[in-house]
Amino acid sequence: MNNLQDKTVAGFVAGLIGGIAMNIKDYIVVFLLNWEDELYLEWGAMMIYGRFSENLAEAIFAQLGQLFFTGILGILFSVLIIRLGTKRYLIKGFIYGISVWFTIYAISIIFQVPNLAENTFNATVSNLIGAAIYGLVTAEVFKRLSNLNLEEK
Repeated sequence: MNNLQDKTVAGFVAGLIGGIAMNIKDYIVVFLLNWEDELYLEWGAMMIYGRFSENLAEAIFAQLGQLFFTGILGILFSVLIIRLGTKRYLIKGFIYGISVWFTIYAISIIFQVPNLAENTFNATVSNLIGAAIYGLVTAEVFKRLSNLNLEEK
C-alpha cells in the first residue's frame, strides 16, 4: 500500500489506523490500568443507539462505527494537510487530533448528549492523550501512504 495515489483513500486508511492506535491506548488504560470509565466505542454507541452498548454484538458494531468515523476524520485531515501545506506534518497532526477532541467534547456538552456531556478528569485526560496519539499516527500513516513530500522541518 506504499505511495497510495488516491488521497481520499490514503486519508481514510490513515484515520482508521490512527483510530486503531487510539483504541489500543483506550483498552490498555481501561482494562489494564483501570483508569478510565468509558471506552471510545461507547461514544460510538451513544451516536448509533442513543445509549451505551448492552451486549457484545452492539459493542462490536459501535466500535466499528467509531473506527469508521476516525477514517472519515482522516479524510478531513488529508484535505487540510494538502491545503495548509505539508511541512511540520506531525505538529499539524497533533494539533488536528487535539482540535477534533475539543470539538467533539464541546458538541457533546452543548447538546447535552446523555452519558457524554459530563466526563471525569481521568477520562478527559485519557481521551486527550488518545486524541494526540490519533493525530500523530494519522499524520505519519498518511505520509507513508500518500505521494506527498511531507517534511518535519
